[in-house]
Amino acid sequence: MKISVHLAYIAEHQGRWSDSEILHNAVFEKRKRLLGDEHPDTLTSMRFLAWTYSQQGRLSDSEGLQVAVLDTQKRLLGEKHPDTLASMDNLAWTYHEQGRWSDSEGLQVTVLDSWKRLLGNEHPSTLTSMNNLALTYSNQGRWTDAEALQVSVLESCNRLLGKGHPDTLRDMDNLALTYWRQGRWSDAEALQVAVVEGRKILQGEEHPDTLVSMTDLAWTYSEQGRWSESEGLQVAVLQSQRRLLGEKHPNTLSSMNNLAVTYGKEGKWSDAEGLHVTVLESLKRRLGNEHPYTLTSMNNLALTYSNQGRWSDAEGLQIAALESRERLLGKEHPGTLAIMNNLAVTYMYQGRWSDAEKLGVKLLEKRKTLLGKEHPNTLSSMHNLAYVFEHQAHYSEAEALRRAAQDIEQRKDVAASGKCTQMDKFVATPAELAVSETPVAQSLHETYTQNSKKQRKWKRVFTSLFQSTSGRNVEHV
Repeated sequence: MKISVHLAYIAEHQGRWSDSEILHNAVFEKRKRLLGDEHPDTLTSMRFLAWTYSQQGRLSDSEGLQVAVLDTQKRLLGEKHPDTLASMDNLAWTYHEQGRWSDSEGLQVTVLDSWKRLLGNEHPSTLTSMNNLALTYSNQGRWTDAEALQVSVLESCNRLLGKGHPDTLRDMDNLALTYWRQGRWSDAEALQVAVVEGRKILQGEEHPDTLVSMTDLAWTYSEQGRWSESEGLQVAVLQSQRRLLGEKHPNTLSSMNNLAVTYGKEGKWSDAEGLHVTVLESLKRRLGNEHPYTLTSMNNLALTYSNQGRWSDAEGLQIAALESRERLLGKEHPGTLAIMNNLAVTYMYQGRWSDAEKLGVKLLEKRKTLLGKEHPNTLSSMHNLAYVFEHQAHYSEAEALRRAAQDIEQRKDVAASGKCTQMDKFVATPAELAVSETPVAQSLHETYTQNSKKQRKWKRVFTSLFQSTSGRNVEHV
């Protein structure tokens, strides 16, 4: 059975999720038969199988297994046992992927409070939980709460491990995400440049973490309109991944998609379309027509068509993606709502104001309910709907939305004003990078391994695997 587990692990790293599922399921069935439903090894197999389901976009199947594991561990081990807490954190991650921010937050707060009581404020598991909760806050648009947690984690890592330790660099990248989402490009860039340089020295220029950091920095350049710098980094990343992983590996396809998005922002529509079509066809063959990555790729290609004035082609892809998202993830999932927004924009471009208004009103109400009135996506929906009202000469409705959005944005600007982050205290010198390589500096973060005693650290979510094209009215999925 151990060999099967290791083979499944190898398949995962090659992006062969269906092969991994077959192997994990075989081990699970054998352990259940030989050891019983509630043996620790059987529960471990259930967790691995759940992880495989989630990577295939089967979040409901993953949730079902994780809930069963958690219920069993609560009964057998108690709610405060480390294995129970690890399972709670994994279930929170699944809720996170489903866009169920409140459910995710509730579990994460419980886990964090437990780790603090059991292990102290600066234990690796406590710091990991703080980071995970911060990512949930960030996705809820609660930038201040997210930043406070991440700065605290980063300061602890600086003190315990040193500025140049790989885990400190990882936490710098996570803080950069929060700055990036607030549009604080210079703050994000300062951290990301330090992370890229640090990882090149410590891990090498072609280490997966280094390539991820280069991609993150490329997106920051892109948001500042520095297209050539962004494209240069993305081309370098793609070339490395093609050579190391192959043309069809999910990470290679991700980089192709990201480069296509940059081509689109530069107005290189033909180049963008060619890459998007290649990515979409590969994902359909590898993951199926309704995997979340496939649907995001459809959305990206649709936006490329839209920017070329090919409204009918764009609309067809967006409607198909929207219907699949609603059926698989639900009508209130963030990804579903983002595609709904982009379909409304396609209607705008065609002058179909009534259709755009119908979607826009529905979208705004959902976002107010799910995210709150001050979330950035809610504000985006307010502006888009106001735009639709203006083009129908519904000026009073448009003005009300514009003024409401303006009031919220001004309050947020005032709250954010005066913030001046001292980046120097986070950035490592060459000497500090060298020191961090010594065995004394121990890892603060646990990675997802086949060891059932280890808590799986969340993947950092700065650049989603498949980034969506962004514009004035359209959104990332």
